[in-house]
Amino acid sequence: MALKQARLDAKLTQEALAEIADFKPSYISMLESAARQPTITALIAFEQAMNLGAGELVRRTVAVMKGRRINPGDGHVPKKKARRK
Repeated sequence: MALKQARLDAKLTQEALAEIADFKPSYISMLESAARQPTITALIAFEQAMNLGAGELVRRTVAVMKGRRINPGDGHVPKKKARRK
């Protein structure tokens, strides 16, 4: 979500970002759909390609996680409580 919004804010297509950052468009698509997790190297390349400050994508991701009640300290989505029968 944060990567896609940053890309849209920069007025870039997936293809344009991929070319600038030297990745395949399919990789960006997988990141944006949460099918894959980016490496730190990829995050840095995307930040540079979009003229963002160091760590900006991480800050944006944490903000999204907090909005979705995800605890960034433990790195996972809390499980739903089991329903009683």
